[in-house]
Order: sequence, then structure tokens, then C-alpha cells
Amino acid sequence: MPRSNLITRTGSKQTDIKFFKHLLPMDVKNVVEPFGGSFAVIRDVYADKKYKKFVNDLDPNLYYVYKHPEELVEAYKKWNEINDDLKIKTSKEKKEKLKELNINDYLKQYIMDTQITRGVITKSKNIDDVKPDLDFIKKIDFSHEDAFEFMKPFLSKKDTFIFLDPPYLFSNNETYFPQNKEEGDMDMTDYYIKFIDILKDKKTKAKIMLVINDLKILRWLYKDFVKGDYMRIYQASKKKSKHLIITNY
Repeated sequence: MPRSNLITRTGSKQTDIKFFKHLLPMDVKNVVEPFGGSFAVIRDVYADKKYKKFVNDLDPNLYYVYKHPEELVEAYKKWNEINDDLKIKTSKEKKEKLKELNINDYLKQYIMDTQITRGVITKSKNIDDVKPDLDFIKKIDFSHEDAFEFMKPFLSKKDTFIFLDPPYLFSNNETYFPQNKEEGDMDMTDYYIKFIDILKDKKTKAKIMLVINDLKILRWLYKDFVKGDYMRIYQASKKKSKHLIITNY
């Protein structure tokens, strides 16, 4: 397993894996994350070379990072110099310096999204030993398309595990559906209807796990597939939220 987290994303399930790891199927050949993010499940559980790894995400900034991880390392070096400069004191000043850097715009936005939380800048990124990460990333097949279109070829395969970590119902995460941003449509109901149809479809042979926030309507909708729940504590806000573990196996 890679030793550092070169690619990160807010909302990653990395700290949650301990709550559902016992339910993850290990007797598969393909492991698929349609809402890839930092692909924590693949990274922490299915790192072994015997598993073929497929990761998809609609966020163009994140997809650029997937395909150009070496550029990200160089961008972090420049960002760390700004972040560690005692003469640049405020978050606003550091953001302005970041915007002035001669690096790809996708990388600028990715760093801004991951290193600045609610106006507070995190500590400089540790990039001292990223070779294991870079080597691991090269072994993953990355895509940038609609999650459901991406999933279609895998649903009928018995030797496949699909881990679903979608945006929450009524999510405000625009990176999952940028085409809806201007229309103001952030209602994710259609996603969850499609998920239940996939789980109930007899043609679905892949093993699927869906981890979502626990709402009464969702617990009712997926009542035949709920295998457990757990309490999640968000790292930034320290707020608690119960999550459902849903599988078709």
C-alpha cells in the first residue's frame, strides 16, 4: 500500500473503512470506484497487484491530477514554498500567490480545494516520499465520465466489486454534476432511484456496496439491502453523522 496520501479529497471514506472492511469481498478480480475521489477503498484494501483497478470521477481538476501525478508533486513543491513563507501571513495572500503560480489551472484549483478548508489553510503537503504513490497510481485505469455509463460494462461481471461513494442526497457538491450547476438542480434523488434499480436487477452480477448517509427515506428505500450502519465523525467540523452500509451480496 502507498505510504502517503498524494491524492486527497474532502469526504474520503479512508477513515470509515474500518467500519465496513469485514464486508468487502476479496474473491474478485476487478475493483471499481465510479465516484473515485481519492479511491481510498482501492488504495487501502485492494492495493495488491492481483486486482485490476478502475477509478472514475467527473471532477475535471481531479481527473487531471489522476493523469498527471508528477505535475502535482511539482505544484505542491511550489505551493509549500508559499505556505511556509512567514512573510505571506494571511490565507487571502497565499491564495493570490497560488493563482500567480505558473502551473496548470486544474492543479491550482485542486490545491485550492484540498489545501484550503473554509478559508483555513492546512499545513504544507508532505511530499518527501511519494514514489510509492506515483507507482501505484500508474496501475489504475482512470476515466472521466458519467458514473452510470462508466459502471455499465462491469455490472454483469461476477468477478467484479463496485464500491459506490456518491454525493449525498440533496448534496451541494457541484463537482459530481457540473452540468446542473447553472440550473440550480442539486437534488440527487434520481441517483438513488437508479442505484436501487441496479441492485434489484437480476442481470446485475457484480458485487456492489453503497455507503450513504442514514436518512429515513433511504433506509426504507434500501431496506432489503442494508447490512449495517456506523457513526461517522467529520474531520473538519467534528460533526457526527450515521451512515448506512448497503450491499447486494
